[in-house]
Amino acid sequence: MWTPRFALLLAAGAVVAGLALRAAGSTGRARSGRWAGPAAPYLLGAGGVIALYGVWQLALDALVVHTAGAVGRGASIARFEGRLGLPSEAAVQRLALHLPGLVRMANLFYNYLDFPALSATLGWLFWRHRDRFAHYLATLVALTAMCAAIQAIPVAPPRLVPGFGFIDTGRLFNQAVYLPGAGDPGVLTTMPSVHVAWAAYVAVVIAAASTSSRRWLAIAHPVVTMVVVVVTGNHFWADGVVALLIVALTLALQAGVAAVVEGRRKSGRIGADTMREQSNRFASREVGNG
Repeated sequence: MWTPRFALLLAAGAVVAGLALRAAGSTGRARSGRWAGPAAPYLLGAGGVIALYGVWQLALDALVVHTAGAVGRGASIARFEGRLGLPSEAAVQRLALHLPGLVRMANLFYNYLDFPALSATLGWLFWRHRDRFAHYLATLVALTAMCAAIQAIPVAPPRLVPGFGFIDTGRLFNQAVYLPGAGDPGVLTTMPSVHVAWAAYVAVVIAAASTSSRRWLAIAHPVVTMVVVVVTGNHFWADGVVALLIVALTLALQAGVAAVVEGRRKSGRIGADTMREQSNRFASREVGNG
């Protein structure tokens, strides 16, 4: 059971473990041994990712400190989706419950697969495309920070919003890893869905970095994740849509910054070439006059 105390200890432990791996990597890089040197980059990369995960969890714990208005905001999202004509999450849940085995799998997917899938993708990226690792790690940090900033406003998940027929499938099948009710602020970080944001990020990284003709199959990951978070009653459709918009915004901002930096770099090179050419011309004139 993910109690607030356990979550806090896990986050702090992740920060400590990540920093320890980073320290081990730095030590290994300074030495020239059979194993220490080659292992150093992997220790540094893994330590950075684990430490950042812990920092994100601690940030959420510090940002989400109350529960006031969370259920009302969840109900407002449900009504807003109804006005837009989106399919009811409750209707999707009732349809899915005709296949209880799949719902149990969806619960397990939601509870345990998000961070391992992200970690595996980052590990693959570091191993096979290390030149792109820093770029996409910056993408991950930026989009997760944007999600955390919005999550500071508590919003109850559908399973905690009464009056709309939503079902808590984790409780229904005894697979819940969270405390019952809306008393813990940690379960009110519904908007946006980090599960969907990270799944979309995984798909983007694989599609952009891989050279395999099957890389586009990665798009199935955010699609399946979106269905899972709705079927399990943990998120509204809107939570996933906002998460996808944040991923798109992050990529656009990152591309814009890269374009500006490259433009300035080119301008600097052109300016240096112009100054060099003028210096050469001046030197030539001096030689001619001499």
